[in-house]
Formats: sequence, structure tokens, C-alpha cells
Amino acid sequence: ENKNDNPLKTLKSFFRLPLEIYPCNPHILYMNKIRTEKMKKTFYTAGKVWHNSKFQALRAEGFGVKARWIDLDNDSDFVLNQKDKLWNLCFEDVRDADFVLFYAEDFNEEQRGALVEIGMAYGFGKTVYAVGRCKTVAPNEISDVAFTHFANWHWLPTNDLREGAEMALRIEDRKDQIMKEIA
Repeated sequence: ENKNDNPLKTLKSFFRLPLEIYPCNPHILYMNKIRTEKMKKTFYTAGKVWHNSKFQALRAEGFGVKARWIDLDNDSDFVLNQKDKLWNLCFEDVRDADFVLFYAEDFNEEQRGALVEIGMAYGFGKTVYAVGRCKTVAPNEISDVAFTHFANWHWLPTNDLREGAEMALRIEDRKDQIMKEIA
């Protein structure tokens, strides 16, 4: 095998320390490229607290999840006794994200907090993409859930969180492309 055929061997011979510490490590560069592509847009995840590990997994894959609440311990003093500060975190994250991704896994979920976050998103002019359905966002005998008819609300044709995140990002990228084309 020719020494020049394997760029990793060439790099190893050039760098004296382990490649992992160098920012130019080809593996790190490739992973950063993937993360950068996914993280061009950030999104706030609105859903039940027991879905936080799913939201964390999206972030670990490189998606631009911007929701600090998903890392909080539900039994912590902060969560139990400082609700004003907790909601301020959510407010800031919704404000600073590019859009909101609402997630419901079970129709019987009641999404009261998510309704507030959706309202925040609307107030900031953000788009809300909905993955899955639950009774909170389903019409019933006393409500037609009018907020789901607002122009910034979009049902995604999937119940899968990751697939929904990818769909929402593709839509957002396409919107950006269209805006550049007409500018």
C-alpha cells in the first residue's frame, strides 16, 4: 500500500499527538459538517417532560435542539420551586429558536405547557410544526382547536419525531431558498 493512499496514516505521521485533540481530525471535521448542516436552524421542542430523552437524542445526533428544559431534573428544586425561572428559560429558548417542533406520542397526552409554548411561538412570529396528535390538539365537542388553523401551524405527515424534525428542517431550508430567489 502506498503511503499516500491512506490520508489518515499521512496525518498520523505528521501529527505527534493523538489526532483526537486536533480540530482538523478528519472524523471530527466530517461530524462537524453533519452537525453544521443539521444545525443551520435551531428548534424548540414542545412536548411532555417524559419525552425529554428523545429530544436529547435528537440533539446528540446533531440536530439544533434549543430547549434547556430537556436537561433539567424533574425532582430538582429549580423545577419544583422556581417555576417562574423555568418558564423564563422556555420563553428565551422559544424566542431564540428558529421554529418550534411540537411532539405528541400518545393521543391521551395532555399538552398544557406546550400550548403556552405554542402561544409564545406565535407571539414571536415563529412557525410550529406538529409531529403526532393528542387530545389537546384534536377537535372535540367543545373546541375546534382554532389555533391549529393559524397560518404558522403545520401538521407534519408523520408520528416519528426524528422524521418530523428532518421534514421541518427541509421545509425551513426550502423557505430560505425561496426567499433568496425572490430577493
